[in-house]
Amino acid sequence: MNSEPKASAWSSQNLKAKFSYKNLTWWVLLITAVLVVPSLSYTFTTVVHVSGGAEVLIFVVSCWICVYIGLQLMKSPRINSIMFENIALSEQTRQRCINMISMIESELGKWKKRYEKCESIFMNLSKQPAWNYLDEVTIMLSRIKQTAEQDATIGFNEIKELAAWNDSAKASVVEGYLHSLEATYGYAKAEYAQQGKNIDELFPELGRGHIETFLKAPSYATSFARELWGTLEKEHPMIARHSPAKTPFAKVA
Repeated sequence: MNSEPKASAWSSQNLKAKFSYKNLTWWVLLITAVLVVPSLSYTFTTVVHVSGGAEVLIFVVSCWICVYIGLQLMKSPRINSIMFENIALSEQTRQRCINMISMIESELGKWKKRYEKCESIFMNLSKQPAWNYLDEVTIMLSRIKQTAEQDATIGFNEIKELAAWNDSAKASVVEGYLHSLEATYGYAKAEYAQQGKNIDELFPELGRGHIETFLKAPSYATSFARELWGTLEKEHPMIARHSPAKTPFAKVA
């Protein structure tokens, strides 16, 4: 009874996979190779003006040369990026991405729970736009980690988002918000002391006097977004030649 819906869902997923951009690109490349390689070889053989066995030999050698040149071009990061809408990560950058973003996801979740316990200290600062920006950068980094884990690449859409994030004032808003939390903590600590209370004993989640430790988790997200963009600029000079807002990736739909 239940096998039919499952089979239908499976077929639907496979159909979607067959018509993905990458698969379509490979078919276009295959068709192009089948048509272009023999055409170029035939043209070269005709220009050389030979016949018989020599003509066949030159044709075969020309085919191999065309294929070899095509494969070398496809290995070029510039060509590969344009064709497959992503850029490859070095193994070191890939591991750094996975480790750092996993840590950010985990620590930021814990930080929000600790913040909730201390919300009375920070009044109504949790309602600031910075919280939305923190969620935004975390979601963006999570998508980057996913593609890094799958095939050691970053897609153009994620590159566009990362560039836009670093080119915007959102990171500065988050940093300003964290400074506000630190200042509010200082004010609350003085007020608690005035009342004969020890804020660090009442709220140990705040780092027991080391508020900068409490604020590390959200700052990791913004600092790593900058670090990752800087690493991509170094590994891919094509990105470095353009500002984030004018990068050629921004033109990709």
